[in-house]
Amino acid sequence: MDKSSSTVTPRLRFLMVVSAVFWVLELCLRLTVLTSVRIVGAGYVYIHDLPSRFNEDILRGCGAAGRRWPDMCNDVSNGGLGRPLDGVAGDGAALTGANGWYATHQFALDAIFHARMRRYECLTNDSSAAAAVFVPFYAGFDYALHCGGGDGDDDNAARDAASLDLARWLVRRPEWRRSGGRDHFLVAGRTTWDFRRRGTNLLLLLPAIRNMTVLVVESSNPGGAAGNDVAVPYPTSFHPRTDAEVLRWQRRIRRSRRRWLMSFAGSPRADDQLSVRSQVIVQCAASPACRQLRFAAGSSQSQC
Repeated sequence: MDKSSSTVTPRLRFLMVVSAVFWVLELCLRLTVLTSVRIVGAGYVYIHDLPSRFNEDILRGCGAAGRRWPDMCNDVSNGGLGRPLDGVAGDGAALTGANGWYATHQFALDAIFHARMRRYECLTNDSSAAAAVFVPFYAGFDYALHCGGGDGDDDNAARDAASLDLARWLVRRPEWRRSGGRDHFLVAGRTTWDFRRRGTNLLLLLPAIRNMTVLVVESSNPGGAAGNDVAVPYPTSFHPRTDAEVLRWQRRIRRSRRRWLMSFAGSPRADDQLSVRSQVIVQCAASPACRQLRFAAGSSQSQC
């Protein structure tokens, strides 16, 4: 058998297991009520019992985020969902916690996924029986405490401390030695570039972490990096508890008169020639079928 195909096949099989786990949690636990559907066919998952310094202690230190993430403590509360909303949409529909709506932050996926993973039906305490090993390291929250424009953000030692500590902890575990970490995965609710130095930390550059699969909200360009990061959706603000809440929202959307069928949020990046943002904005401005919602910071003419 060709050597390359013998190594690729297990990797693809593992990615299929991780994808199945993610989408089961996304669809069965966020978009509908938890049911008794058996999904063991995707494989059992073992969760590393990490020391609290890799997750809970990071959450408890949320107040240190400062101007990097001013309201981090509220945003990551309630299992990562944030506070329940109490607003009303323009057509009178209530966007409240009672109806499944929360002030969920776009970078709160670390806590959300961990909370959901604890309820996954096919967990096992026997790591030898697991098809995948979940590493509940809050990499995105650790980034918020040490990167992004705060005081001391030029201290690479502080930025990298938790990532280096995690790698040392993992490689000493028997679960790691079984396959060199190739059956391990973690979820980091930020973009891949937040973990590849360039003013951030070096999590995804560490040799041990490169053996793992890392789910991030934006992955690297194909072929442009290690190839072990996989893009998953940003969290939304809708977290229904029952099928009825999902169906009620679907009926509302179907009855709505929607003049605009696509939305894009982002500012142009003039210094990045590979960014598609500027082209999307230019083409929208040139088309009568597209309407731009402009954010004019500090202006009384703001459309927001």
